[in-house]
Amino acid sequence: AMVPKTNLVCLKADAILEWSRYSTEFEELDFIARGGFGQVFRARHKLDGELYAVKKIYLRYNNATGFMQSLTEVKMLAKLNHPNIVAYKAAWLEPIDPSQRSKHVFHNMNNHVIDSSSDKQDSSGGIVFETSDANESIISEVNDNLAIVKQKVSSDTISTWNSTPLPNCPQEWACLYIQMQLCHVTLRQWLDDRNHSFEPVKETHCLALFKKIVQGVEYIHSQGIVHHDIKPSNIFLSGDQQQVQVGDFGLACPLLAHNPEVAVIPSPSHFHRGQLGTKLYAAPEQLNGICTPKSDIFSLGIVLMELIQPFQTDMERSKVIGRLKTGNIPPELSDSFPTLVRVIKRCIYHSPGKRPTARELLELLEDEDNLNSARIIAEQHETIQRQEKEIRELKRLLSELSPSPTECFSPSSQFF
Repeated sequence: AMVPKTNLVCLKADAILEWSRYSTEFEELDFIARGGFGQVFRARHKLDGELYAVKKIYLRYNNATGFMQSLTEVKMLAKLNHPNIVAYKAAWLEPIDPSQRSKHVFHNMNNHVIDSSSDKQDSSGGIVFETSDANESIISEVNDNLAIVKQKVSSDTISTWNSTPLPNCPQEWACLYIQMQLCHVTLRQWLDDRNHSFEPVKETHCLALFKKIVQGVEYIHSQGIVHHDIKPSNIFLSGDQQQVQVGDFGLACPLLAHNPEVAVIPSPSHFHRGQLGTKLYAAPEQLNGICTPKSDIFSLGIVLMELIQPFQTDMERSKVIGRLKTGNIPPELSDSFPTLVRVIKRCIYHSPGKRPTARELLELLEDEDNLNSARIIAEQHETIQRQEKEIRELKRLLSELSPSPTECFSPSSQFF
């Protein structure tokens, strides 16, 4: 393999593995979940004692060029900062020892590997993350447009080439670690708990949750990023539901789209070849491998429907969502939540051009919220008027039934 004329830097795995940031700084406690492109573990930071969620994504690269260029996307995503985005604390890469590939990659990911050079559209899931000012060891620039992971290694572990083959880096593996905030519960878990407890749906609460979700999506769209896998399990809530954050997006798609020399190892059952995102929540165009910001809006419409429509089984949920994607909304929803159903209809148009942008959706929600508030005020005023009328009628009946003072103290009554 030949590399461009630009000087490149290749990290030798055997030397860097002598100092693994993850094994040195974290105590891995237990497995949390498997996402679209990796696994998430609960880990305790040995220095501050706090608990974090750490996601591991396995990458394969053919040469230093593709590997390093992929980090450009990492730097861009690291700048994201919003209250409705999951707080990602740090990110770093560690090469995988060739002798440990089977243990780290194939065992964890069930031997399922996708080579980006064969199908760049084969992606889903992903990560967005932030870094703090203290994380100086994450990424440093090399030759203006390339980057490396800066670790505690000696100078003899770094070699440079100039238009020469890479005999020591024929096909390297690395693990991308994402240290992020440990969230309390996902929206999926919250919905399941609510549905199984038969708790009534509160429209104002659902609308408040949904607005915060849309605010997070609107922010990433403003940064030129498409989530492409919006669903309840990628939305996180605090214990009191006051904090709502969108997570698990943004990295895998850029990695494959811009770096033909990099392959990402996905979870086995997350998607079908040529499709982006989770099929049940994906917009029609996503099933053809096309994903735009309007695709996220379609998925948001499905999430809103789940907020106001309880389901007792996954099969019931799948059937209703399947019908919803063809424009069929349950009649009981239109009767019970006409305001939010209007929003859902705007989001699930088959044609992306007819769907609102995230900003327009926020404005629509604000308008509908104002209309809903006006309707509630009108209903309350009507209720007050009805109650006042009932009170007047009761007073009249009471006055008719009560004896007058003259009847109570008439002269004839004194003889008894």
